[in-house]
Amino acid sequence: METAARLPTFSTRVTAAEGAESVPCQRRRRFRDTDTRCSMAGEGTADAPADMEGRKATPAPTWYKAPALKLRPEATAEDALAAAIGNALAHWSGNEACVIARAHPEGVHQMRVATRRLRSRLALYKPLLPEADVKPVQKELKWLISQLGPARDWDVFLQETWQPVADVLPEEADLALLGEKAERRRNKGYGKAAAALASRRYRELGAHLSGWATERSWRQAADVDEAHPALREPARAFASRVIEDRHDTVVTLGRSLADMDAETRHKLRIQIKKLRYAVEFFRSLYSEDAVKPFVRALSSLQDSLGTMNDLAVARDLMDDLCARSAGRTRARLAFASGVIVGWHLPRMAAASPLNGSWAAFEQLPPFWDDKGTV
Repeated sequence: METAARLPTFSTRVTAAEGAESVPCQRRRRFRDTDTRCSMAGEGTADAPADMEGRKATPAPTWYKAPALKLRPEATAEDALAAAIGNALAHWSGNEACVIARAHPEGVHQMRVATRRLRSRLALYKPLLPEADVKPVQKELKWLISQLGPARDWDVFLQETWQPVADVLPEEADLALLGEKAERRRNKGYGKAAAALASRRYRELGAHLSGWATERSWRQAADVDEAHPALREPARAFASRVIEDRHDTVVTLGRSLADMDAETRHKLRIQIKKLRYAVEFFRSLYSEDAVKPFVRALSSLQDSLGTMNDLAVARDLMDDLCARSAGRTRARLAFASGVIVGWHLPRMAAASPLNGSWAAFEQLPPFWDDKGTV
């Protein structure tokens, strides 16, 4: 069993970062997952029903998408880091109840996005911060992702992979059996996620991050002295360097796109995601007219590569279901798995605009070279 990293205790108060603008929280949205046959329990509806005495029932918790991070033009690299941590904590807080109540699949998705985004943003600062501070935080964030992962993976499988096939083959009993098995695994995944969010380990991680950002305790480490000038430099100058580095990594890896195997495509997808996280982190420091087409191109690439990855993950999940079964049940699950893969493969190949998306991305000018102000 993995042990928690030792994190020092800080104050749990959260204040606005000096370089971040105050942005009103986006209204939390409530949806009904009406298209998913294996639906989540406790889905929110637009109007909570009244009970027998005419009182309004408590509405289901709703999911929350954090607003875009707004950095002031005068923000330093350190200000941006503190703002990123605060943004992640708010993102977590807005989705905890939704995940625990299993109210909507988007809740666990948003929590995992927030955690991955924070890990990626912290990695940008790795050369500037003491390893003794960053390493345990990254370990705990990785742990949290692992606790949220199964619920999200089975959500995607049921909604994006299983459901379309079940819709066109509603009488196929083996597909229904596969859906039932997957639903049980999803329920276990949500139990795991809920237990993590109720744990002392999660609370200590949140308290540590809050104190780390508000007190900027990274300044206390002796090995940060030389890095302090970089932390105090304008956030835009820091951003341009790290975006350039991540862009170069993506371009270098993507040059062999035509002959790329599945493993390398997966690596490319991860690097594209990291580049997008970096761009969105510092987006407010640049001209939106210049950044928008760049983000759109990255999104198109992510969609193309993500579809391929989703099917690869789905195959692993179905293989695991088969491996945990025996006899006739195993044979039925294997048959249903083959039907699903056979249905998706030709559609994925026909719909994938990967080469065109890459060509469009390569032609875009580097917006971070623009010396103008927003």
